[in-house]
Amino acid sequence: MNRLFFLLLAWLGSAPLFAQVPADQTYLDPSFGAFRHQLMNCVLNQDTSCLKELLADTVMESKDGCDYPGCPKDKFIQYLFGDPQYAQTQWDLLKVYLRFGFISVSTQAEKEKSAFAFPRGQKVEGRIFQAPIYLNAVDRQIQMLILGENVNIRKSPSTSAPVVKRVSFEVVNCDCGIEHVTEETFVHTEGRDWIQVLNADREVIGYVAQSLTSFQYSRILTIAKVDGDWKIISFFQLPGC
Repeated sequence: MNRLFFLLLAWLGSAPLFAQVPADQTYLDPSFGAFRHQLMNCVLNQDTSCLKELLADTVMESKDGCDYPGCPKDKFIQYLFGDPQYAQTQWDLLKVYLRFGFISVSTQAEKEKSAFAFPRGQKVEGRIFQAPIYLNAVDRQIQMLILGENVNIRKSPSTSAPVVKRVSFEVVNCDCGIEHVTEETFVHTEGRDWIQVLNADREVIGYVAQSLTSFQYSRILTIAKVDGDWKIISFFQLPGC
């Protein structure tokens, strides 16, 4: 194993564990653990050739232009990594997912619930793995997960505003979904995006930097066995995001 892999393992191990963050389930299949190791190396090196080898021939994605049942792998690479500025966002997103780990989807009911996240008509056998790990921890229409320790919730959307609360890996309320969003839900100021935080009674508490919340990471990464080998079959943005 190379040095980068050990560095990432050390980073993963340093991530605090809280009751509201589901446990990584990579351990359920050693062969998937080996695949994840390969993916780690591709992401850390920002190597699209390496990543391409881990893609299914058809990958579900939602940026634009690919009809169902998905996007040919060459087109997928071009869409997501052809523009250097946009590509960096995708590499950073994959790093976050690798940090928090994967959930296992094994029952038929779980697969049917997740069906929108992989190509239509694609036969999925056995266990699949999906990230982000907090997929089922929140109702994205009205909740989000704070992805950090001692994250500041401020009275208004500004780094100079008073801190009203500090939270660590906690589920908080918001008007995040398209059915609930208001003009005050999302604010862009001081060169960053902020999102409004509500209490249990749906009253405004303050604002938190959107980059420190699960709302920032809306794609679903789905990995399944294709002809006996683990492959990325989907990198799909949730509906309404």
